[in-house]
Amino acid sequence: MDSVEFSRLPIEQEAAVRIGRYRESGARSIECPGYLDLFGNAWGCIAHGDGWVEILIVRDAGDGTSSVQTVRFEAEP
Repeated sequence: MDSVEFSRLPIEQEAAVRIGRYRESGARSIECPGYLDLFGNAWGCIAHGDGWVEILIVRDAGDGTSSVQTVRFEAEP
């Protein structure tokens, strides 16, 4: 499943919110968190839990806002 959302928060704040949600949801680990470019315009991480892996990318959308893209993979039993 792939989704794109828009946030009124800047990258740093939106990334912190998303990491908090992963921790609350019982994610087993959050891997490779950090900026994806030299200018700080994109931030990402990989999170996984029981039966799922999610790639999260938060991008600068201008005017202190951001876009959030997630791609989720689920394991089949």
